[in-house]
Amino acid sequence: MNFITAHHAVAVFPRSTFVNHTSYICNNRPEAAESTAAWMQKYKARGFQIIDKCTPCDGHDIQFGNREVFDNHSWIIPFGSTKDLVLQCRIVHTCDTGTLHPSSAGYDRALNVPFQVLHWNIGVTCENAYLRIAEPDLST
Repeated sequence: MNFITAHHAVAVFPRSTFVNHTSYICNNRPEAAESTAAWMQKYKARGFQIIDKCTPCDGHDIQFGNREVFDNHSWIIPFGSTKDLVLQCRIVHTCDTGTLHPSSAGYDRALNVPFQVLHWNIGVTCENAYLRIAEPDLST
């Protein structure tokens, strides 16, 4: 789950995407089955492992529970000059944590939306989805 704003590139699950080349099916709409098959083929061709709820997997590279877009599990890359990059964030990237921590400067805090990452075993995903991205407190 990556997106681009006018000021940043954001990866919400950077460890699974960029380190492990793993994609977890997160299909919240049953009518999206056709488009799901298309992206699965595209990413399999790029060497990604596709994980659904039938795939034996412990989800070790996904942070389940309450999250925010700009939390310490996301990678946020600000656009602009190298000087702007140094001023806007401090980079802490290790193989253990794989995180890019934003500073409070330079980020549109309105984009720091809370959400939940829910595992398929709590019964809120569609068909074969491994996880669901949901509004806060859906699981309660």
